[in-house]
Amino acid sequence: MTSTKLELHVGIFVTCVVILAGTFCVGDTDVVDVGAINSLYVSLGSPPLQGWKSVGGDPCLELWQGVALEFIFDRHLGSMNLGGQLGSNLNFPSILELDLSNNHIEGPIPFTLPPTLRSLSLSGNRLNGSIPDALSLLTQLSNLDLSNNNLSGQLPSSTGSLSSLTTL
Repeated sequence: MTSTKLELHVGIFVTCVVILAGTFCVGDTDVVDVGAINSLYVSLGSPPLQGWKSVGGDPCLELWQGVALEFIFDRHLGSMNLGGQLGSNLNFPSILELDLSNNHIEGPIPFTLPPTLRSLSLSGNRLNGSIPDALSLLTQLSNLDLSNNNLSGQLPSSTGSLSSLTTL
């Protein structure tokens, strides 16, 4: 009888360990982040960036080129000869920095940007149109560089509400 109870407890323990291990071994990157980076990759014309995919993958485990991961999610893709457009799905819930400077990216700045951004560098591209008023929603933004583009109009007055902004 005692042997049966021991076997039952061991069986339950092993089942719990397998379930928990499966939960933690799936991947390190939030699926929404993966979807957003896949979308960015396609919007940029699927450039030859090591590890990047148009669907799925895990930048944390696969060490995708230009993606820095240390408890934060950053994209450092400056001067990589990237083209295409930014697209509208830049919904990275974990991103703090986005550097796409000195590339050949065209089109407008998206109206929706991740509210977690602290640094945004889109300088030296071929972006056009006006600077979106939605930048004022980036309350944690401290560095913003939009220089050397084909942007028109004035800086929206709402950017004055960016109390963390130190470099413009």
